Amino acid sequence: MKLSRKNLISRLEQIKGSRIITIEALTKETRLRAKDSFGNPNPYWGKLLKLSRVNGLINWSYENAVNNQRVREGQPLLPDGSIERFKSLPRAWGVRKIGTPFIEHKGKVYIEMMVLNSSHQYVVDDEYINEADITSFLAPKKESSRQKTKKSIILRDYAIDNILRVKMNKVLYELT
Repeated sequence: MKLSRKNLISRLEQIKGSRIITIEALTKETRLRAKDSFGNPNPYWGKLLKLSRVNGLINWSYENAVNNQRVREGQPLLPDGSIERFKSLPRAWGVRKIGTPFIEHKGKVYIEMMVLNSSHQYVVDDEYINEADITSFLAPKKESSRQKTKKSIILRDYAIDNILRVKMNKVLYELT
């Protein structure tokens, strides 16, 4: 089923409470380095795209998710019997549109998701690239140093313009 990005935004703005959705997004790979650790030039520099399929939660609270994870992991209790509360920092960029899963930044709209699971493929010039061929050119992933959890709560923002498909309520929409 076809759906315009404008209509996707309208539909998601109407959702109250958290909801699981799945998106497919095509983005530039941001962890790409110009050279590998041996100084070899990256043949994919400036051309590598990442096709991601992300299943996650929208309209959620990062702070609550981290605190709930701390409880699930049995974090050490404070003298009063409570866990040490995690307090999230303000966003480093963008402005949250209250009551929606959207972030607005420099004229673009992004959807904020808590990643439940994801998979990805790499693409150059419409051809899939084996991940083993690019691993040496990717910077390591960064883990949160503030969560103090064994299992990380992963927050990702995806530009609406980069989303190709979205599945919600068991219906797959192709964005136009």
